[in-house]
Amino acid sequence: QEMLRARATSDEHVALSRQIATESVALLKNGGRLLPLQSGSRVALVGSACDARNDIDAMLRQWNLANYYTIGGSGRTIPLSPASVAAGLRAAWEKRVEYAGEGPFHLPLDPAPPAVEVVNGDHDDNVDLAVAAMERADVAIVCGATTAAESEDRPSLLLDQSGFIGEVLARATIPTVLVAMTPGAVLLPFAANATAIVHTFLAGQETGHAIADVLLGRENPSGKLPVTIPLSEEQTVLPCQPVEGVHISSVAGLWTQGGGGGYGVHYDCDYTESLHVGYLGLHDEPVGFPFGHGLSYTSFGYEWAE
Repeated sequence: QEMLRARATSDEHVALSRQIATESVALLKNGGRLLPLQSGSRVALVGSACDARNDIDAMLRQWNLANYYTIGGSGRTIPLSPASVAAGLRAAWEKRVEYAGEGPFHLPLDPAPPAVEVVNGDHDDNVDLAVAAMERADVAIVCGATTAAESEDRPSLLLDQSGFIGEVLARATIPTVLVAMTPGAVLLPFAANATAIVHTFLAGQETGHAIADVLLGRENPSGKLPVTIPLSEEQTVLPCQPVEGVHISSVAGLWTQGGGGGYGVHYDCDYTESLHVGYLGLHDEPVGFPFGHGLSYTSFGYEWAE
């Protein structure tokens, strides 16, 4: 336990972690050039994923436990105290902050001047509280996330807060920024209702600082999608189907017919798609966001040279 909790990092490591996390942030949509957030904006920060917990004790007890900062499994690296989106923004602002259901309070900040002021927010997935917070703001940041672990499949490609996010975005009357943190491809059925979308994969201990740097314009987003964001799960490789009455009897994959007592259920995987997966299999189909997509805050124009 002492070895697992030992601090094996340095200021240089932290700086590199922040750089890597920041460069992985992909700006998928920026309607009306909403981002970066403008100075003086009042922002509502809504959704439990904005301030997701990192239960280090639970992570140490279960080898494949995952959260919104790291995947679960034998190859994971557990960040001791990762920065949430809320923590990253707190570290960038010095103005008065008020969260829905709580009294106003001040937060200690770094010496950098604040770009925006958060006046109301809700870190619970309560739609009515979130909508009420947005009514007192100019812009809303809505957070959603999901994760993945070794030895088990994700139940779906939806964000864990998908229902909450869909309803909040549908009821929003102000510009909204969707912040999505995922381990891979994800479904964003409410993308059309979000003014801007920022996406990152599970970015480790500097997650919140990296996202805040991009939202505030301290860093120009440069991430590009290494996967296709599909419009439906049918555009992905479908999960394998369990074979009734067949069980895995060991980690090595030996399987036996009959009842239980084995290592797990045997799945029959028929890979008929060959190389026609991802963008190779979807080049003639509409998708949510294509492989390689990623915007920046720079405007480009082309014209013929005289």
